Amino acid sequence: MYYKLKYYTIFRNYGEIGYLIYQKCPFDIDRVVNNIGAVFLDELSYNPKSIEVIVKSIIKKFIDVTYEIIYNDVVGFYDGLVKEGFLDKAETLNECLQLNDTFSYSQNQVEQLKSVVYDNMENRESTQEYLEKFFSSSPKLLKFQVEITNVCNERCVHCYIPHKFKVFHMPEEIFFKTLKESYKLGVVSFGISGGEPMSHPSFKKFVMAAKEYDMTITILTNLTLLDDECINIFKNSRVNVLVSLYSINEKNHDYITQLPGSCKRTKNAIQKLIDNNIPVTINCPLMKENKDDFIELSHWAKANNLLVKTDYCIMARCDRSTDNLKNRISIEDMERITYETIDENEMFKSLISAEDYEEQCKRIISGDDKKWCGVGVTCCSMSAHGNVIPCPSWEDYFCGNIADKSLEKIWNEAEKFKYLRTLSRKNFKKCTDCEDKAFCSLCMARNANESATKDPLEVLDYFCEITHINRKNIERWRKEHLNL
Repeated sequence: MYYKLKYYTIFRNYGEIGYLIYQKCPFDIDRVVNNIGAVFLDELSYNPKSIEVIVKSIIKKFIDVTYEIIYNDVVGFYDGLVKEGFLDKAETLNECLQLNDTFSYSQNQVEQLKSVVYDNMENRESTQEYLEKFFSSSPKLLKFQVEITNVCNERCVHCYIPHKFKVFHMPEEIFFKTLKESYKLGVVSFGISGGEPMSHPSFKKFVMAAKEYDMTITILTNLTLLDDECINIFKNSRVNVLVSLYSINEKNHDYITQLPGSCKRTKNAIQKLIDNNIPVTINCPLMKENKDDFIELSHWAKANNLLVKTDYCIMARCDRSTDNLKNRISIEDMERITYETIDENEMFKSLISAEDYEEQCKRIISGDDKKWCGVGVTCCSMSAHGNVIPCPSWEDYFCGNIADKSLEKIWNEAEKFKYLRTLSRKNFKKCTDCEDKAFCSLCMARNANESATKDPLEVLDYFCEITHINRKNIERWRKEHLNL
């Protein structure tokens, strides 16, 4: 019997616990194992090993434990992870080598999402919550996004980066230093963004270097600069693409980007990625200019076996200028659009249709000691200038510069990160007794960018209105579709 890690599985041993994450589009599942499980998983790689070889190695690490006990424990543990989707198993070496975990558009992504089994979380913590508590004194950086340039060939009307700042490419030595230190810290997901990252003259070199590390790479791009060399670099690797596509109506899309022909170029590039089995997900913020285009875009995406992510709340610019907010959807349009789009999101429908839906809502409402998000706790970002920040849209929350200090030192010692780690939902006083809390996607960067005092705890009425609309529409959908 042979076992190996699946190609899209990444494992980190933190001593007292181990962390597993499987990131193959459209899945992103993870779990924590205890220190014994971490020892067992340390024996595995992406090349198959026989159970006999594995047990002979593991037994050396335990005192007074028989071969039979170790054998049974390892097989039971591994088989559970095979069932959950983290490991491959086969009877022979050749069969195990033949097991293929590469991404293919021959598999329907929507149907795969429907097949995901969501555990009832009522009586146990999520992986994120567990990690936050376990590493409360020494947080682990799992996800890191690097803005390699703020230069962009588009001038999107809603962009949170002021266009006057889009002039700087990250120096090569800063990127390579950051890449090495990210992996050393245990990062499992490494994002490359901009601006438009492909505008950086060393973009291809950067991606090729990142591929050498045991991390998933996500590229945030408009794809207008994609070429055949990029495609060859992306192929047969753990590279995922998150592409901005605002509409398949060329006039509306190109108005948003202010780049004539950008819709056609982006769509053609998406097709090339599909043809080469490179995973791509569409990111489509909704605003006045494309508010009536989402259903058509969603149908186009489904016809091409693609998933679409969206957001209804345009964010103020990171310099706290607010001229881009004129593109926000009106509250009246928001009520209609958020209801219409529920049927386009299979993952969301499965969650709000779940048998334990009401228990999940109660769990969120009662969780005032929990975090709203993982910034400063399990994730952070870095600007093109090397400034380490909580997330890409919160550029003036400066925690340190990679040229002056190591990423490890900034992550562990920056006072601003330490402050973020003290925050929980109870610190947002306006939210404490809110009956819509379970339907909120509160964002500290969004708060800070729109606050006159840069206060990340200041929740504006507009965000609360959106949350109330979300709740009203979800409850309406459940009543109409679930015979409640």
